[in-house]
Amino acid sequence: MKKLTASVLLVVLSSSVALINAQQGKNDTIAPKETQIGEVVITGALGIKKKQDAQTSSIAVVKNDQLTQAKSQNLAQSLTGKVSGLVINQSSSSVNGTFDIQIRDPKTITGSTSPLIVIDGVISSLAFFQRLPSEMVESTSILKGQQAAALYGSAGINGAIIVNTKKGTAKGRVSVTINSNIDFDNVQFLPSRQKSYGQGWEGQRIHVENGAWGPKFDGSQVGIGLPFYDVNGDGNLSYALDGTVAPQDEAAILKGTYSPLGKDNVKEFFKTGTLLSNGVTIASGGSEGYASLSLNRQDREFVVENDKNKVTSAILKAGFNKDRWSFDGSMSYINQQTSTTNPIIYQNLLQSSAEIPITSFSGMRDQGYAWNIYYQNPYWTIKHERLSAKNHLVNGTANLTYKINKNISLVNTGTLQLTVGDGMNYRDLYNGSLTNPTLLGTTAIGSYFNQSNNISRYLYNDFMVNMDYDITDDLKAKLILGYNVQDTYGKTTSAGGSGLKLPGIYQVWNLTTPTQPYNLNNQRSQLRKNAVFGNLDISYKNYLYLNITGRNEWSSKFIHSDLTAPVDYSYF
Repeated sequence: MKKLTASVLLVVLSSSVALINAQQGKNDTIAPKETQIGEVVITGALGIKKKQDAQTSSIAVVKNDQLTQAKSQNLAQSLTGKVSGLVINQSSSSVNGTFDIQIRDPKTITGSTSPLIVIDGVISSLAFFQRLPSEMVESTSILKGQQAAALYGSAGINGAIIVNTKKGTAKGRVSVTINSNIDFDNVQFLPSRQKSYGQGWEGQRIHVENGAWGPKFDGSQVGIGLPFYDVNGDGNLSYALDGTVAPQDEAAILKGTYSPLGKDNVKEFFKTGTLLSNGVTIASGGSEGYASLSLNRQDREFVVENDKNKVTSAILKAGFNKDRWSFDGSMSYINQQTSTTNPIIYQNLLQSSAEIPITSFSGMRDQGYAWNIYYQNPYWTIKHERLSAKNHLVNGTANLTYKINKNISLVNTGTLQLTVGDGMNYRDLYNGSLTNPTLLGTTAIGSYFNQSNNISRYLYNDFMVNMDYDITDDLKAKLILGYNVQDTYGKTTSAGGSGLKLPGIYQVWNLTTPTQPYNLNNQRSQLRKNAVFGNLDISYKNYLYLNITGRNEWSSKFIHSDLTAPVDYSYF
């Protein structure tokens, strides 16, 4: 797709102005005052801050100005092309398109290639990462080496993306920022199709076939597709399979020229999609505390009619410093509502021959077939076959630090993620006799209905002891010792089946053949992990650096169902 982006910053109540400090010298000349530029400090795993030249693992940092320069409304898209070795591909181009992210080559035999997502020091999810507004992010660090696995466990074997979100403003200011962006999407490229032969097969013109290999185009007037209505009132939409047009309903058949249309008839089916995003951020802070609230709404209408995605998010962050205590916390809520049709529409459209004016059949939304009798009218599919989903995601994080003295501090970092989803997938009943006359020789379109509810909960907590000592004037050491707990719980409940008794009623009792529960996705699972880990950084004269990282993990995944069976569920 090609994308045109227009962005506007409506108002910023708190702004900064770049000034050049100058001093007056002899002869009233102005000499610039030198300003010392501070060393670049990178925040990596577990919130460890190091100077750029002290990094012993492979890490890349993308700052906020780089993330927002293209005004992309998806954080994953914002990282595209910013880091070498980071590969981001859109795995689904639907209205709620998802992304596949890899850091260098995958290092797993489990099939998962996704890196670990860490937001504000705690493990998060790729779903939350993709929905996080780019303007809320202060920086993103891409950890490419094995340190991610040693510090975060086996989930970090494919590397880690470490996100640090913005805090409040400094010096007690209150800032209000409003952002509004709009993107336009259009289908730019489609596979090339032949435009020498029309509807039919093996050189024979048949106006209800799904092939595009009929006679060569000759510019004559022909009938196209099925009748729009029953002309003679016999209860049938009449058509013929011998290449002729059935006379009973001929008056209701679309007439056209047997030659390719001037425009691509498949491309004309798709419309211009839009993605509108509106957000407001209120932030304030000072030396002892900060707070910020961000509200964002995204509304996307896809290039396929009636495919929509709505995402509403609210993020509250706050923190304070008091004596030896410091606290940082955030609470996020994201609501996503999606409605899509069956993507088989695209495959079916590509089979249509070049003379068929596809958009002329848009008025036949209650008729299952349009220009052929072998696959569904796409406008019927748009209206009568849909997948609707609602998801609620709550994410809370907290970081509490107590400084025992200038060298030792205790840190507890935790998160709770709760996701609740509700989905419904259906294809309405159509047999040609309910809302339209019967299509002789065709079969009824198989109807079905499925619904599911899911809930997942993820708990994560790190307790760490941080020690920072200057052993000598030249030799410095920083040591982190930690204990980690993770608990993942999920439950899915599904019901459904095939064959609706009555059209338009999507309930289990309206199914002729309910599916047995054991053949559906009904499951409950829980995974627990415990780990101890350590990280040691030693520097000599700020020139030589040594990093040692290790982790030992215990996972319930390796416990045998027979609890008396010997098994080693510990790994280093």
